[in-house]
Amino acid sequence: MKKSSGDVPKTFEEKDNFKKLIKGHSRYFYEEENFREAVNNAYLAYLDEDLPSSVTDILNDPKSLDANSESDIFWKCAKAVRQFIDESGSPPVMGIFPDMTSDTDSYITLQRIYQNKALSDLEVIKSKVSAIKGSDLDQSDIDYISLFCKNLQMIEVSRFKSIETEFKELNAGEIMSAMYEDLPVVDWYWGIRAYDKFIEEFGRFPGSEESKDSEDKAQLLRIANQLIAESGVEGVEFKPEIAGEIVRFGDCELHSIAAILGGIASQEAIKLITHQYTPINNTYIYSAISSSSQVIEV
Repeated sequence: MKKSSGDVPKTFEEKDNFKKLIKGHSRYFYEEENFREAVNNAYLAYLDEDLPSSVTDILNDPKSLDANSESDIFWKCAKAVRQFIDESGSPPVMGIFPDMTSDTDSYITLQRIYQNKALSDLEVIKSKVSAIKGSDLDQSDIDYISLFCKNLQMIEVSRFKSIETEFKELNAGEIMSAMYEDLPVVDWYWGIRAYDKFIEEFGRFPGSEESKDSEDKAQLLRIANQLIAESGVEGVEFKPEIAGEIVRFGDCELHSIAAILGGIASQEAIKLITHQYTPINNTYIYSAISSSSQVIEV
């Protein structure tokens, strides 16, 4: 197909003709599972991008382009892969060969071709990382580079901000969009903020004095709506029922909620320590009332 047109199929008609071309090489298409697999996965042959846009953004990040001997190993690898793509026109082969219908000899032959190319590309990446580092690689570097190349399609960068920055530069758009999700609990964000502000102003927990419940609820409403107005979020008003729940709660600590949030916090700590899996970014809100939660980048 590429030989005849000089390019991969792009239009619906070209893609349809490509599938027909595959079918044309079979003797009994509906009895030959490997040909059916080829047609079902034909789209993989004419993807516009070799890498997801999120990965390309990482490779083009200034921290990648400007990586040097002092940079983190992650950015050294990113720069090495960027250089590899610039030179070869395609990313390094990961060496992962999927299951497919085939005779054993053909499958093993193809698998070896992919694995050998992956090993060859890996050696090139290693040499580039070594050049960026300015010294020989140790075993931990080699293991990391291998892991990086193997998972290239799935690498991510999470950028966080401090609570101080959050309070000064709140992401109003994220807050507003979160309100339209199924079972939104983002309203509790303002409740938590108002709760902290109440303690700061009055030196006690809202609802800690039963005789002042109504007054505490009114103060929470005032504080929450003031925080919303200062944040730049438009068309949002703090719900009185949330203020009522906070006052009713007082300073109680429910064991079941503590256990859930403690489990989540421990998982996040493991992610940050091991640099494995994607951490929550950046605010997680859990509501036991609706048994739902949300993650918002405020």
